[in-house]
Amino acid sequence: MPDTFKVAIAQMSYDWTRQGSIEENLLKARDFTKKAARAKCRVVIFGEYFLGDLPVEPLPSEQIAELQAQAERSRINIVCGITRNRVSEQPREQYLTSVVIGRRGEILAQVNKAIYNPTERPWFDKVSVVEPVEIDGVLCGVMAGYDAAVSNVARLLVDKGAEVLLYQLSASSTEERDTIQAAVIARSNSNGVPVASVGQLGEFMKRQYLGGSIAVMPRTVKYGVMEVADGVDIPLRLNEEEEMGIVEFDLRALRAMRKKFSHLDLVPEGLC
Repeated sequence: MPDTFKVAIAQMSYDWTRQGSIEENLLKARDFTKKAARAKCRVVIFGEYFLGDLPVEPLPSEQIAELQAQAERSRINIVCGITRNRVSEQPREQYLTSVVIGRRGEILAQVNKAIYNPTERPWFDKVSVVEPVEIDGVLCGVMAGYDAAVSNVARLLVDKGAEVLLYQLSASSTEERDTIQAAVIARSNSNGVPVASVGQLGEFMKRQYLGGSIAVMPRTVKYGVMEVADGVDIPLRLNEEEEMGIVEFDLRALRAMRKKFSHLDLVPEGLC
């Protein structure tokens, strides 16, 4: 079991509607993947709809297949941002799905977004189960959008063994960005696990999205001989520029911390 987990956060700008943007986005994603591999990261994570306005079809698509080939060449894991995934036509069944690609180019998992915002609900099917994904021997929870706005999804993933949460943040106003970043901090603090969040950046559905990638991890502090839980550290915070941030989580230290301190242990039995 690895003692550290190094994540590349690819805050990639894209244009949803411009002709030819899908090919440009794919080339850009491949470049980010190569850069993350050179930095010896275990995984690179991309934001929601990072490849643009792909046709609504079953995943993996042609573009995902190209990223599978790049993952194999670069020997790195990739968490793709959510993409519309039509599982079947009749009856219609479709989800917003993050494809997780392994180092050998294999599909490790297809993770469906669990909590839809109100505009998405009429178009996508209900998700009843969330499961962590094993990446290089570490169980990771993959989340997107409203998944972080409520506590349930992160709690379920951590209860099932997730040690790291990999989240896709989406905000088109500073107020929304600040609110979601606060939710990310709360999920990390309450569950005792680190969260790497990649912000959506660029034009989507005629709105400009503001990035705001952030990485957080629980911390402790000593008062004399007493060590206590003390909120979170924020080792990485990106603004509104296209860039890649890298964060490395000390899983050994975090495991030791969770043995000493757990907010979940303080919840009275039967209290939801």
